[in-house]
Amino acid sequence: MQKILIVDDEKLARSDILYKVSRSGFQFEWIMEASSTEESLEIIRENPPDILLTDIVMAGESGINLIRKANKICPRMVSIIICGYADFSFAQEAISLNVVAYLLKPVRETELSEALSKAIVETLRRKNMLHLTIRNDILEEKISSKTLQENLYSFLNGAKVKPDFSVAPLFPANAGYFQVGILRVNLREMRQEQPGAFSESDNRLLLYGIQNIIGEMTGEWFLPLNQFSTPGHLTIIGTAEAGEKGPAAGKLRRMFLQIHDVVSRKLGVSLCIGVSLPEPRLTSAQIVQARQALDLRLCRETRPEGKVFFYEDYIQESVLSLEDLRLYQKFLENGDLNKALGIIPVILDSPGRNHDLCIRMAYVEMICVLARTCFCKGVSIFSFLGSECISGSIVDRFETMQELVENLRSVVRTALKQWVGSSAGIDSVLQNVKGTIEADFGDSGLCTNALSERFCISSGYLSAAYKKAFGIPISKYIISLRMKHAAKLLRSTRLPVANIAESCGFNNLSYFMRTFKKYYGKTPTEYRNQPEAKPAGD
Repeated sequence: MQKILIVDDEKLARSDILYKVSRSGFQFEWIMEASSTEESLEIIRENPPDILLTDIVMAGESGINLIRKANKICPRMVSIIICGYADFSFAQEAISLNVVAYLLKPVRETELSEALSKAIVETLRRKNMLHLTIRNDILEEKISSKTLQENLYSFLNGAKVKPDFSVAPLFPANAGYFQVGILRVNLREMRQEQPGAFSESDNRLLLYGIQNIIGEMTGEWFLPLNQFSTPGHLTIIGTAEAGEKGPAAGKLRRMFLQIHDVVSRKLGVSLCIGVSLPEPRLTSAQIVQARQALDLRLCRETRPEGKVFFYEDYIQESVLSLEDLRLYQKFLENGDLNKALGIIPVILDSPGRNHDLCIRMAYVEMICVLARTCFCKGVSIFSFLGSECISGSIVDRFETMQELVENLRSVVRTALKQWVGSSAGIDSVLQNVKGTIEADFGDSGLCTNALSERFCISSGYLSAAYKKAFGIPISKYIISLRMKHAAKLLRSTRLPVANIAESCGFNNLSYFMRTFKKYYGKTPTEYRNQPEAKPAGD
C-alpha cells in the first residue's frame, strides 16, 4: 500500500484534502499531514512517503522548494501540486521536477482521484526502476535474434525446431546440468495496492527488471526469458557445472531460492517459482514439471521453503483418484448438478490425498469428462470453453484453490444448462429427480425449487415435465411419500408424533397433523389406534 503526505500551512485546507483523499476509493498504508517545509522534511527523512501532495504557496518556503529538497531525500517519491491560481512559471518548474499533476483550488474530487491514480502508477514505475537500469545487452549477448528466442520457446514446449538448433551457444561450455523454473508475480496484489495499474507496458517493464536482476546475480549461468503472452510470468533456465549430480543440484536449488529472495526484496513484489528436476540436458519435459510445481501455490499446506516449489520434493506424492473421477462423471451423466459441484473440491483440493502435482492434470481431465458427457447428450461445449480451459493454462490465472474450484463449478453449471431439459437428457434427469425424491423425502428443504437448482433446470419446466412423465405433481408425490412413511411409523413404532413429523420432513407439528388428517381422514393418534385406515383419496 502507498504512503501519502499532505502539506499545507492552512489547517482547513489540509482537512479538505484529507477528506477528499479518503473518499477517492484508494487504500493507503498511512496518510500524514504537515504544516511547513521543515516538518515535512523531518517526516520524509523518518518515514519516506510514496506520494507528496503539497500546496505551492505557503508561509516560508514554497512547495516547489519542498519538492526539490524532498526529491534528494527520497528519489522514488512522486509529487502532486495544489495551487490557488494558475501560474505559468510554477507550472514550468513543476514539469522540470517531474510532478505528476498540477491541481487548482478548490480541488474537485474527480480531479484529485485522477491525479492519485497517475501518482500510484508512477510510484510503481519508479519503484521498479530504482534498483535497476535495464541492461538489454546481457540478454542480447545470449539471445542474439528473435528467431533464436522463438526456437528456444518452441523447444521447451515440445514443438518442432530447426534441425540445426542447439542450446549449447546460450550457456557456458562446461554446463553439465539444467533446471527450468517458472517465476510468477502476483499481479492481482499489485493491482489492489495500486488501482489503475497494471498495463502491458508496466508488465514488460517489470519483467525486464526481473531479468536484469537475475542476470546481475547469476551471470551466464542463468537465462531468464520473457513470456509476454502470460502476464507476470518469466521462464528461467539455470545451469551448473558438469560433475557430480548432488553438488550441482544443490547449487541450482540455492540459486533459485536466492533469486526469489533478492527479486521479491528489491522490487517489493509477491512472487513464487516452480522448479523442474535437474537433468544432464535441457528437455521439454522440464517446462511441464516447472508448471506442475508452480501449481503447488494453490495448495493449502505451508511449504518448507516458502514460495519456491521444487518438483523433486513432491513427485512421490502424485496420485489422482480415479474413483472420484468416475463419481464425477456419473453425477454429470445423471444431470445431478449439486453432487457434481460437490465433488469438484474433493478431486482438486482434498486434504490427505497427496496429489498436489496433479492439480492441472485433474482440471483438464474434469473438463474432458464434462465435454464427453455433453457430447453424448448431443451438445458440444467447446465453443464456450476456450483454449485456456482445454489446455489447463487457465490455472495460471488463479491465486488460490478456491478460485480454481469456483471456475470449474461455473463451467459445469454453464455446460449442464446446454443439455439438461432437452429431449436428449430430460428422461434421464426425470428418473434421477424421482429417485432423489424417494431417497430424500425426509429432508425438510426438499421442494420443486430445490430440485430445479440441483438438476440445473427451470422449476416451471421441471414441474410440467415431471407431471407429464409420472402423472403426479412433484409436491403431491413428496407429500404422498411423507404420509406413507408417517403411517408406517405410526403402525410399527411407539415414537411420539412430533418425532415422526420431523423424520418425515415437517418442521411444524400442526402443519403435519393437518396434512395427515387431510390425507388419511384421521389424526395421527386416531390412525395409530385404527391402523387399517386408508388414504382419504383411495
